[in-house]
Amino acid sequence: MLKSNNRTGIWSNPPAHCGVIRKKYEDLGRPMEIAVAIGADPMLYIASQVAGMNLGDDEIELASAMRGEPVEMVKCDTLDLEVPANCELVLEGIVPPRRTGDRRPVR
Repeated sequence: MLKSNNRTGIWSNPPAHCGVIRKKYEDLGRPMEIAVAIGADPMLYIASQVAGMNLGDDEIELASAMRGEPVEMVKCDTLDLEVPANCELVLEGIVPPRRTGDRRPVR
């Protein structure tokens, strides 16, 4: 959800992997770098939703296996993270520790 010209919101609660990782950073009092890939290969979205994936299991590797070829990754412009090379848009930013937001829909 877009909150302002340089702020958005994401749903990232445990047990989802992003939520588990965010909680670790929050417990350390440190911001978490995040990159959101929009318009990527649909196989990546399918791989990200497979039930039973453990933290540490590689969804990119799973998507590569399902595609029959490796998913090409590239470094982000402003973060020390990688994203799929074929995505249409990447949102790069940080999640400040202990910051929660209003979850109501915008009208």
